[in-house]
Amino acid sequence: MFYSTAGQNYAIRNANTPTGDGTFSVAGGGCGGANTFGSNGVTEVADGAKVTLRIEYNGGHASNANQFKMYFGCGANKNGPTQEVPAANCDQPYPATAPQGSGSGPQTISCTLPTAAGETDCAVSLQDQRNWGGCADLKIAANAAPGGGDAESPIPPPAAGANGDVVKPTGNQDNCCSLTKADIQVNKKSEKLYEFIGTASGTCTGQEFSSITLPKTTASLVLDGGGTTYRAKTDANDKAITIKYDGGEEPFEISLNENVLELTNVGTSLPKVCDGKISLTSGSGKILGMDTGVFVVVLILVLILIGAGTMMYLRSTREDSLADPKPAVSVEMKNPAAGGQKPLAAGWEAVVDKESGDTYYHNKQSGETTWNRPT
Repeated sequence: MFYSTAGQNYAIRNANTPTGDGTFSVAGGGCGGANTFGSNGVTEVADGAKVTLRIEYNGGHASNANQFKMYFGCGANKNGPTQEVPAANCDQPYPATAPQGSGSGPQTISCTLPTAAGETDCAVSLQDQRNWGGCADLKIAANAAPGGGDAESPIPPPAAGANGDVVKPTGNQDNCCSLTKADIQVNKKSEKLYEFIGTASGTCTGQEFSSITLPKTTASLVLDGGGTTYRAKTDANDKAITIKYDGGEEPFEISLNENVLELTNVGTSLPKVCDGKISLTSGSGKILGMDTGVFVVVLILVLILIGAGTMMYLRSTREDSLADPKPAVSVEMKNPAAGGQKPLAAGWEAVVDKESGDTYYHNKQSGETTWNRPT
């Protein structure tokens, strides 16, 4: 299920981040395998608000029986909404049918919610006939904007690099091969664009092939309209991004939301390769525009030159002192930073990265984030 639809934003419970789209899942219960209310925050709506949500199959699942309906639940029923919203409350045609499964594309449903009857913690869900779907967690508030607003979410730190484990999202299919390792670099180019460079791989069991690989790929992740996620389905050569295995390949979308990068299978047949997600680490792997390895080499050379210069200076000083000895002089060294750090430049604020504990800086007006303290 999508975070943003028709100008409305809703916190999706089984998303990887508070402002991300829900992950694909075949778990029942209506919330995509996520059963903890508010795990990605809540969205405030007025009682009886009109809600617009969007959902999409992936990996085939074609069936003439496919149809999505909206469900609502509050209080004890909020963890898996089971009350079907009356068809009369919904824009027609309703329910939304998807006979081609993923080939039918996204399904958008708009309905006016029933009254919460005094409850404040509620959830709204889109579910098909098998109770597959996703849900958004709501806080019913008298003064909320009609139709919901922005879900509260942390300011995302600067994008970063990752070299480690790929995690299969909860609720994803079992009979597919999972990516397990990745070597990824993500660099911010502008407020609406990130550059992705990376590879990923996995070892398979129970398949007709033994391994899967995302070859080294460079792609531009573009901010989707009205949303908070950066996406790419094609690489820098405008070719489909694919994960390959012996005898075939499957198309994937790469997306970035906050500091979580997702690899999502967008094929129209039953997936042989599972989705994957990876948390990016703090720091971009680049310093002052140079690769880390190049920076280290330059730093060593600079230190060697400084050391050689210091030795020559000490030798010269010693010779001078022997020729013309002077009384010892006591010198008090003052720390120029003793007065504390310079104040932040106007419009900037300090934010602590929850993953690493490091501090980065956010410009409230432009939305820019940086690890370097602006003064």
